[in-house]
Amino acid sequence: MRKTQFLRKGYYAHLLEALCGAVQQYLPERGILLDAGCGEGYYTHAVGRSLTDAAVYGVDISKTAADLAARADKDTDYAVGSVFHLPVRSESCDMVMSIFAPYCGEEFLRVLKPEGCLVMVIPAARHLWELKTAVYETPYENAVKDYALAGFRFTQRLTAAREIALEHPQDIADLFSMTPYAYRTGAKERERLAALQSLHTQAAFEILIYHKV
Repeated sequence: MRKTQFLRKGYYAHLLEALCGAVQQYLPERGILLDAGCGEGYYTHAVGRSLTDAAVYGVDISKTAADLAARADKDTDYAVGSVFHLPVRSESCDMVMSIFAPYCGEEFLRVLKPEGCLVMVIPAARHLWELKTAVYETPYENAVKDYALAGFRFTQRLTAAREIALEHPQDIADLFSMTPYAYRTGAKERERLAALQSLHTQAAFEILIYHKV
């Protein structure tokens, strides 16, 4: 719930706006959209509301997250399942969204229709750079890998970046808890994090568009 509360404050609104635009551009009329690894459904719900005539579905491995998503969003069907074994028929989806979720190309290719679209959101190289410099002695940029994916044709890269201002320690803690760093940060670094009273940091993302070959 802390993640959803953080997102509802609008810190990543620029990403959401760009994501909605990309989906509207590439999802065909009356298309079927699957959010694979939807979490509590923040992006699923918002993207669905931006579409006028589409069927939207969300799948997440966490029963708790899928249940919270379903309670908050009555317009979308949510199911519990792994992105590595999606409970979805083969070649039934026009688009798959993968937002900071594990990637399983084999399953995404299976459920997508011919020429179906994959929309993937990843952190840009300097996403949260100022947060990392405040917490770690030797911060490093995020590794942005080669865009090529087997079975897909790379179509477009979009960017969504801006500086966000966090003026409350709880918001900083919530942001940090959403990152992979939260699971591998030592006591000294956590003390630095807890000492932060405010923070201005880059929130930078890449939206990658692919089509099934």
